[in-house]
Amino acid sequence: MNGMELNFDPKYYPALLFVTLWVLILFISNQMDGWATLARRFRRTFEPTGEIRSTGTLFSAAYFRYWTNYSGALHLTSADDALYLSLKFLFRIGHPPLRIPWNEIQISTTGGLFRNYIVLSLGSAERIHLRISPDIAEKIGLIERFPEAYQSFPAWAREAKMPNFDTLSDSFVESMRKKPGE
Repeated sequence: MNGMELNFDPKYYPALLFVTLWVLILFISNQMDGWATLARRFRRTFEPTGEIRSTGTLFSAAYFRYWTNYSGALHLTSADDALYLSLKFLFRIGHPPLRIPWNEIQISTTGGLFRNYIVLSLGSAERIHLRISPDIAEKIGLIERFPEAYQSFPAWAREAKMPNFDTLSDSFVESMRKKPGE
């Protein structure tokens, strides 16, 4: 040979197979669920501005088209200018962060088998549906952003209120402070 021979140890084949399948699955889901369609027009090019509200990814129920499950991987950020979507690092391959202006989003509700969801229709032309739990919608301020749509929601959606732990009562905060000398 001409010195270009590759010696790849067969014990690494399972890891190589896993990584290859992982990347393939992420690219297939990207095409199926509509993320690639949204990324053509709404790829994020700058950071959120104005008042910002975010969800963590830990317990956020989120489903894209064909009920593709993004729960625990999707991070939603609501800002004055747009809704920002991104994925955790391990899921980001083929899924660039998105920035969807508010005028490109419509909101409605739907009932699931065991849960009810707020449905965000993303992109006026694309109409890719993102289903999120009512408590996540409340946390990122969708209720305040779409008050006229919220009024037409069924009672279960209007009553789903998540406690706001950011505004704890003063008496609770005072009771948690240590007194000098204790």
